[in-house]
Amino acid sequence: MALQHAEGYKYTYRDYLNMPDDGNRWEIIDGVPYMMAAPHPRHQMISSTLSGELYSYLKGRRCQVFYAPFDVRLAIHGEKTDDDIINTVQPDIVVYCNPFAIDDLGSKVPPDVAVEILSPSSAKMDRVRKFHLYEKAGVKEYWLVDGTHKQIDVYLHDGYKFQPKVSYGIGDTLNTTVLDGFSVELSDVFSVE
Repeated sequence: MALQHAEGYKYTYRDYLNMPDDGNRWEIIDGVPYMMAAPHPRHQMISSTLSGELYSYLKGRRCQVFYAPFDVRLAIHGEKTDDDIINTVQPDIVVYCNPFAIDDLGSKVPPDVAVEILSPSSAKMDRVRKFHLYEKAGVKEYWLVDGTHKQIDVYLHDGYKFQPKVSYGIGDTLNTTVLDGFSVELSDVFSVE
């Protein structure tokens, strides 16, 4: 659900920080704020499992995993300050391999890996708006996790755009090129349901 705003007004990260604490989570995409519905328990179980797998693998390594809520400010239009940034999202899971990408507010750098777990209320946003946003920002790898169909689609960025997806289903092992050596059995990811 988008927040009503004056015609042509673009919300920034500064506006986002000043939103009233009404118990809702918000994201801003191209200057338009969107309220995020509370995730379904299945969504949370999948997120916990994937976060745990990533954390276990990355422990003691250079890369770090973070899970929502974690603000990712994407300055894809040459924005210099938080007053200018019109894209702030909270991916379900992110991995950063550059420790200098993290600041006290989250990050102002695209993650190396962004993971979105589809919910009925977020599927279109994740498949369309966020897909294009992450592609434009240069996210190296984007995972779309579909708990209903027990599938993970992985999009790898070639420096210009996302390449066609590679789909993994039950019985498959997801391997990632960004996190060398990491793999996860999808039967483990979806066994929690």
